[in-house]
Amino acid sequence: MVFSLASVFNILLGFILFKQKVNRALAIGAVLGFSGICLMFYQEIAGSTWNIAALGGLGLCVLGTLSFCLGNIVSARATASKISVISASAWGMVYGTALLGVNGLLQGASFVVPFTPEFIWSFLYMVIIGSIVAFGAYLTLLGRIGSVRAGYATVMFPIVALGVSTVMEGYTWTVTSILGLMFALGGNWIVLSRSAKKRQAF
Repeated sequence: MVFSLASVFNILLGFILFKQKVNRALAIGAVLGFSGICLMFYQEIAGSTWNIAALGGLGLCVLGTLSFCLGNIVSARATASKISVISASAWGMVYGTALLGVNGLLQGASFVVPFTPEFIWSFLYMVIIGSIVAFGAYLTLLGRIGSVRAGYATVMFPIVALGVSTVMEGYTWTVTSILGLMFALGGNWIVLSRSAKKRQAF
């Protein structure tokens, strides 16, 4: 749910870092979308126990989302500089792998690979579909519509997840979650509307 704040953070970062004028339609759509996600997960939020550990985890989620948004801006500017999506994705994955490897070594993690069918198929799915295809598609989207509008895709992630949960796990929709869905879809319509299609520079 916190990750869906990327739609809002992208707008704020654009204003703070580049003094870019806030597009009213994008701002309304982003806030409406995040509000919808909050309503969809209201029961989980209300039933949560808030303590220092929970707040620390929430803070890490926010920092992770900010990191993602900064990456959005860097990627969008790289695309604007005519750097190919394949090249940007490849170098990004090299840097990410190196950082994760160093972090794993510092924490004493094991690098033993379990050569089981389940692991191999899961690994191939994450590498090919979850990384190469997904990031390639997202970086292409960034180049075409800018980080602000592309960032709204994060609002749709929880909706897709609940859709899968409805089919696979029997998730029960409530009045609040349905209202939240309407808010999120309404925000999506606003973000993709003609008034919000002014091309972003980052």
